[in-house]
Amino acid sequence: LARRQLDQPALEEADRRIPRFAPQGELQAAVSRATRFRRQAMPKK
Repeated sequence: LARRQLDQPALEEADRRIPRFAPQGELQAAVSRATRFRRQAMPKK
């Protein structure tokens, strides 16, 4: 449940970027792509 609340902003952001009629799989792929990009953008310690 906590993880779901954490992901909510990212999902809403993807919702704004991707058309509502996009297939669920496409939305899921976009979300994971954005998450991966965000992780890569962070400086590694």
